[in-house]
Amino acid sequence: MAVATQLRPRAKICYISHPGALTDALMTRGLQSLAKHLESTLPLELAPQICFLTARNAAQRSIPHAAGIDYDTRATITCVMPDGNIPRFSQVTMATDNSKRTVRVTSEKDDLLRLFDASQSVLAIGTHGFEACANGGGGIILCGRRSDAPTRRESPEPGILACGRGYSCPRGPHPIELSRVSARVGFLGSCNSGRLADSVMHSDFNLMLNMLDGACVSVAGSLFSSVGGSLAAQVFCACMADGETFASAVLHANALLYQSGLEHPCYIAVGQPSTKSAINSASSRTRTILVSSQETLDAGEANTLEIVLDGAKVPSGRVGALIKPHTDGTPVLFFSRWEADIETLEAPGRPVLRLYRFPESLGRFDIEIFDYSQRIDQLAGLADSLATWIEVGQQLNSSIWSQCSEVTATLDELDSWLSNATKSAAYSGQDSSVLPQIENIALTCVDTARQVVGEEMARAIAGTFWPTNLFGTAMQPQAFETGTCANCNAPTFDKKLAAPRSGMVRRTSTCPRCGIVSDLNADDMIKSIRISAPEVVSRGQEWDAKVALELTEPQSAQLPVSVFLRLSALGVENLDPAPLFALIDLSQEAGLTATPTAGFHFNLPGDLPPHRYFLKALATTEKGLGFASRVIFVK
Repeated sequence: MAVATQLRPRAKICYISHPGALTDALMTRGLQSLAKHLESTLPLELAPQICFLTARNAAQRSIPHAAGIDYDTRATITCVMPDGNIPRFSQVTMATDNSKRTVRVTSEKDDLLRLFDASQSVLAIGTHGFEACANGGGGIILCGRRSDAPTRRESPEPGILACGRGYSCPRGPHPIELSRVSARVGFLGSCNSGRLADSVMHSDFNLMLNMLDGACVSVAGSLFSSVGGSLAAQVFCACMADGETFASAVLHANALLYQSGLEHPCYIAVGQPSTKSAINSASSRTRTILVSSQETLDAGEANTLEIVLDGAKVPSGRVGALIKPHTDGTPVLFFSRWEADIETLEAPGRPVLRLYRFPESLGRFDIEIFDYSQRIDQLAGLADSLATWIEVGQQLNSSIWSQCSEVTATLDELDSWLSNATKSAAYSGQDSSVLPQIENIALTCVDTARQVVGEEMARAIAGTFWPTNLFGTAMQPQAFETGTCANCNAPTFDKKLAAPRSGMVRRTSTCPRCGIVSDLNADDMIKSIRISAPEVVSRGQEWDAKVALELTEPQSAQLPVSVFLRLSALGVENLDPAPLFALIDLSQEAGLTATPTAGFHFNLPGDLPPHRYFLKALATTEKGLGFASRVIFVK
């Protein structure tokens, strides 16, 4: 892995003397300026790192300068993320040889209580709550009450909580005032934890200000009710572990939420922007170049990594990444954005992928880059295809799915899987691996559904059934034109039909001599179906026929095309050809052709009445089915 350069962040600092001056409008403008930058292709390191400098009683106290803080005994970064009512925390500490050591703990209540009193340089909390209190897990409540606030049992003021009126905390039995925490840097990943002026209910009950009352000199919190607090806390800790400044770590947490589509930038930074952790006082952020879509990289003990991708090999939209660390632990979080060169700032630049992991280091990991938007569209298309096949099958035979209940059950679950997986796959390298699994399940169900419907319809078209009768009742004509019959070269009457409810669009072609020549899905890959066979055959004769598919263009498909050919002889049975159906492989590996063909062999019985019959062809794909027919005479 080639490391290019050390990156130097730039900070834009706003000094404010009193928390009352930190209005919602001021802080919102800061977050909006960051969002505007993230929407552009300007490099992330040029983004505004707005940091407000204040305290609860800023005019009465001296705010310490970050460079003068002693970190010698606080070389620990702690991330607390309660799972429901179970307290969980993880830590990274500096060893005597300056290497990082990881500790992951699922703690009991007493362990967590001791944790808040232990020496540490950074404390990040990803949990649920609001500006005055939040869940710490195990009955522990993170409390924002000012320690010397008087009891106001009968006060009519709004915003005074139970603890301020002399009652026990209704949220939990073990409140902990954040002012007692020894950490110099804090990150509050809970809703509304960054309220300071207009929206704060009461200044005596505020998590951020309470943390600044103690040893903390830099703390970040969310201005509004936001999502992704635990993710933002992990990104923040990973950045601090790699020597980023406090302001830069907040920037990266906001960037992950925004670029992954989870949330608007929501975390505001208050305190010394240049504060760093004791673990790594010098930024170790590194950048590497990925030369192929699949590689194995080694980031060593780094918790963060920037990867520059080849713009010619990746999509122009959002880049997805499947990331598998070689060590167990937490998943790798990531986001991507297109960035111009920092020297020229010329757009569109190249895509940059940023990786974060905490508490474990990135170490060695396998990475695969893919087109996120294309993958999601493919999955959504498979879900739509499955729904279409189920509906067609139901119309064809109301009991068709009684023996294949897993197909309909999968459709019910597919929307939920897609909703959850596509969201988490936008930021989690581990959850990206779920997408291929969902795709395989969906493909299997689509393949099963179309085969079941195809076999059922093949039995029907051997009789007097025409697929046009199935679709036509729900469709309305959209356009009319004339064409040429593929069988006899006579003029045809061609129609474009659309179903208002489902959105299905089909193209039909009717010949005065040959009848319904074709009925095709307008949005599918099949442009036409041509049946090659003798026009006249004899009873007892063996003969061959071919079905050729003309594709809109040579293309690959995940599933083979199933082709059925039947002789419709007015209800006479046992006329099926060999094979019963043919599979045409359109995968990339099979080699692509513009007119794939399937062959069939018929052996007519000697007692078949001489008459005019029809050869009917059916082709099923991932998206739907195509139909064609031609006249055949038996003498």
